Amino acid sequence: ENQAEWGWIGALHPEVLENYKLKDGVVAAELQLDQLFPFWVQKPSLKKHSRYPSVIRDLALAVPEQTQAGDIMRAIYAAGSELVTQVTPFDLYQGEHLPPGTKSLAFSLTLQALDRTLHDEEVNRLQTKIVAHLEKTFHALQR
Repeated sequence: ENQAEWGWIGALHPEVLENYKLKDGVVAAELQLDQLFPFWVQKPSLKKHSRYPSVIRDLALAVPEQTQAGDIMRAIYAAGSELVTQVTPFDLYQGEHLPPGTKSLAFSLTLQALDRTLHDEEVNRLQTKIVAHLEKTFHALQR
């Protein structure tokens, strides 16, 4: 099994806490950032500004419990190409009205084109494409 060491984390010794007059529950960590950077996904911080209005759509999905919101966000960006300018998670629900082993995740999607105003028909097609990609990749169901 191929495993990489990412670092260590641990609670400070009680004598160290006492010497520095620190409260209980202080931890120290050392991380190997070069091992972690490949997992970091960041949209470029500099982008062209559009003079056309943005469209905001909310998307709620029922997904298997182990599904991570960050994985879904990356998939939304990929499926939405350059028209998805921002994805923000805003709700997590687990409980009644959901099948066992699932949770509901909700996201706010900001859509905007650099060269035109997006019309409802185009936004609806893009949302359908995104949902189809999420259904295939994560077995997600739109709520």
